[in-house]
Amino acid sequence: MQTTNKDSKNSQVVVPWAKIVFGPDHISSTRYDDIYFSNQGRFDEGMHVFMSGNDLPRRFLEESNHFVIGEIGLGMGLNFLLATTLPRSCKLTYIAYEKHPLTISDLLQVYKQIELPASPLRERFLEEYPKLLPTDHYPTTVTHTFPAENIELILYWGDLALEAAKGLELPYLVNAWFLDGHSPKKNPELWSYPLFANLFKNTANGGTAATYSVARMVRQNLLDAGFSIRKIPGVGNKKNSLAAIK
Repeated sequence: MQTTNKDSKNSQVVVPWAKIVFGPDHISSTRYDDIYFSNQGRFDEGMHVFMSGNDLPRRFLEESNHFVIGEIGLGMGLNFLLATTLPRSCKLTYIAYEKHPLTISDLLQVYKQIELPASPLRERFLEEYPKLLPTDHYPTTVTHTFPAENIELILYWGDLALEAAKGLELPYLVNAWFLDGHSPKKNPELWSYPLFANLFKNTANGGTAATYSVARMVRQNLLDAGFSIRKIPGVGNKKNSLAAIK
């Protein structure tokens, strides 16, 4: 395994850590007064909304070279781990953005509470997670490789909305986006037209995006950015989710 750290020119050591509340039925953020997810059905939701919403089970097998996922809102890393469970015939690069990192103690408690199934990559992710955190520099970008699984993980710790205002320049064009920030009412900056326009610019032709939100502003901003969108059946208590394509 190899980890590299690219510091911001204006490095700050003050890290705005996530503030987590563990309830009996869900895990929530006090910063946004919003739940991360309900304890029941979390994996079904992630598989349906993000994996199937981006048609990853098929695309992973048809791509023989390199596939790039971009996630807005790493949170607990659950979508990353879910994506790595799918059969795949190619290298996977996973680029994730997160403004409010979880501490290792909170992450361990999350995984215990939701009974995340053990897997070799999950254990290695937990082992390496403290090294990936922005304890010395913030904002910062950390790159970590898992050679046995042919996975490259690129974590951007910082304010994505501020970066988008300056213009995002990613190292690869993204094939599939997971739009998984807190709700548009609680965190509208992560659902704005300027951000989606930056994502569109950094998306490969035929690239897709998926999200749990079908809010009007989300749909309109994706359309204005250049994506085509469609509602797809939801899962659990969600009637619909949203899929987009460039």
